[in-house]
Amino acid sequence: MTLTGPYTGDTLTMEYYEGDTWSDMVAKYPNIIKITSGYVMFSSDGFIHEKDGSMVSPTAQIDPTKTYEVQ
Repeated sequence: MTLTGPYTGDTLTMEYYEGDTWSDMVAKYPNIIKITSGYVMFSSDGFIHEKDGSMVSPTAQIDPTKTYEVQ
């Protein structure tokens, strides 16, 4: 999965395994993925959202059938 920041254009191609949560991604990429106000954030570019617009919880498992974007 690749995340791209809308403001800085920073890009991160993430490797994840079945069952990984967003907290696991914070542990793997601590300088880029953070938890702020109870939601997952990409660098300083914004929160990670599912395609339907809902923000991502750190405890949520990564779903390979969903599209994630930074807003």
